[in-house]
Amino acid sequence: MGLLIRRVLLWGALFIWAVIALCRAAYLAGPARAGYMQQADILAGREGVIPAIRGRLLDRNKVPIAWDEAHLELLAAEGWSRGCEQEISTILRRPVEVDDSRIIARRLSPEEAVKLEELERAGFPVRIRYRRERIVAVSAARRDFVMQLEAEYENILRGKDGCYRILLDRYQTEIPESWQLLKAPENGQDVVLDISLEEIEAR
Repeated sequence: MGLLIRRVLLWGALFIWAVIALCRAAYLAGPARAGYMQQADILAGREGVIPAIRGRLLDRNKVPIAWDEAHLELLAAEGWSRGCEQEISTILRRPVEVDDSRIIARRLSPEEAVKLEELERAGFPVRIRYRRERIVAVSAARRDFVMQLEAEYENILRGKDGCYRILLDRYQTEIPESWQLLKAPENGQDVVLDISLEEIEAR
């Protein structure tokens, strides 16, 4: 009699466990699936910003006073050593030396960027960074005045940044083929002033 009770209890426990497992599976395949898929997508992907190009500041003769210039920089990544310098020097055809900012080269040509991107994907300890800077074509004494004009017309000049999404592999490395544009940037508009560059310098 005791053996029969133990068997009944065992089979009852197994039956309850099976029911719970089936309910759990049904929940994961149904109501919870979207949530888990979204979490997995977040873990496997990364979103980035595409900076908008700032509009130009022009004098009344449409001579540029302030404008954006973009270029690619090469940085030393984790694992960089003196032994890496020779290979980079060969690609860039000039001696390289890493300073405290970890910048190897400040302006890369398109041809150099293509070669170095392949090297970066292969695991070489370098990183290519997109950099944009504002060029102001006035003397140092009039720079503050131009900055005031930039602030005055900020809403017109700045534009709106875009964004993209890219997937990562199990090593958290970006998969270039998965790059997806989520929102295109809206570049800023040019502003034409009612004064000339000569008048700005003469202030």
